[in-house]
Amino acid sequence: MLIETSARRLLLMMCAHEGKTLSVGELTRGLELDPATLTHCAVFLQQHGVLIESVAGPGYRLVSKPKLLLPEFVQMALRPQGLNWKIQHYFQLGSTNDVARELAEGGGQEGLVVVAEEQLAGRGRLQRTWFSQRGTGIYMSLVLRPTIPPRQAPLLNLVAAVAVSRALESECALESEIKWPNDILTGGRKCCGILTEMEAESGRIRHVVLGIGLNVNQDEFPDELADRASSVFLVTGCRFDRSRLLRSVLATFEEHYLDFTRLGSRRVIEEWTSRSPSSHGCNVTVQFQGDSLTGVTDGINPDGALRVRLESGTIREVVAGDVMLWDR
Repeated sequence: MLIETSARRLLLMMCAHEGKTLSVGELTRGLELDPATLTHCAVFLQQHGVLIESVAGPGYRLVSKPKLLLPEFVQMALRPQGLNWKIQHYFQLGSTNDVARELAEGGGQEGLVVVAEEQLAGRGRLQRTWFSQRGTGIYMSLVLRPTIPPRQAPLLNLVAAVAVSRALESECALESEIKWPNDILTGGRKCCGILTEMEAESGRIRHVVLGIGLNVNQDEFPDELADRASSVFLVTGCRFDRSRLLRSVLATFEEHYLDFTRLGSRRVIEEWTSRSPSSHGCNVTVQFQGDSLTGVTDGINPDGALRVRLESGTIREVVAGDVMLWDR
């Protein structure tokens, strides 16, 4: 991580002098780095898509501001209403959820955001992997400490899903659909997944780590995902500013999160339901814990569980499972 820290300092110094060639002497003195480390940092940034030119003799020049999710680019435009957002940026991680969990267990405050340009071991629900291509998506995890009963923690999936759906609509003019409990579909394919991991004791939540993986500018996926994964770019044909979209997701999430934790789940359930047509009257098979059931969706209960009406007329409430839609 040391090289990341030094590279980030180099990048911010060059952003302050965009288009200007800075000498090796200026950079090494200003950053207190030796020339070899400076070269290593410049190469590291170039490998991560930053357009830095090495100018023979004088030093380095930043061609244009990078399209990275740096806190200095994201956080400056946030106007927190109750969550004190603090963004920690990494160029590469195994999993943002793992790092966020470690920080939460060490006392990390609510509103801490771990964001990575690339994940090597990103994961989704049911132990599935999450394809996290460098510099194309939003891969982040939030540390939350809600004062709600543990049984209501699944509702945070709904809050996050609504936030992402609204952000896609406002920033990308893109309509999306939520599939229970937390998949965002565009054009019938998944472009966003959400994973919540909770630590609780004695009937109270110690912390929740809420991970969001949002495909933004990917133009292709591995063969095994190509028939079911999508991105904002593949649907719209346009590439979007990830920093701006990230700010929108965080701002919208904060709005619904504070409303939920202060006033209850009614509003978020109403909006989630309006964005999830498959939650009513859709034939589904739900697979869970080595078993399955088939029926017709009948909305969700106040704690976010999916109601499924079986052929016998019995209503089963599903807290966790994998839903396969048969028709609409």
